[in-house]
Amino acid sequence: MRERVLRASLARALKHARAARGLTQRALAAKAAIGEKYLSRIERGLATPSVLVVLKLARALEVRLEELVALPAAPAPSHSSSLLRLLAERSKTEVEQAERVLRALFR
Repeated sequence: MRERVLRASLARALKHARAARGLTQRALAAKAAIGEKYLSRIERGLATPSVLVVLKLARALEVRLEELVALPAAPAPSHSSSLLRLLAERSKTEVEQAERVLRALFR
């Protein structure tokens, strides 16, 4: 259920951003270097793109990632301990990278 909701949210945001810039699906797909049919499936909520594809689309549209991706509500505190355990098992470089990603997502 949650994945479907996220796909639908991304689809709406993507269509809105594309239309606001006067781009066709073909033009946006070319700018983002993805297939036109794949973009169509994303915009119809039928495909779940990778983070890399969403980043390509955000760059092609010249929008921040947050404008395309509705982030789910913060997890309950009980999930914090599992996240901390996961980070404790990583190198300093990996933890710093994770911090940069999280800061970008939650700006």
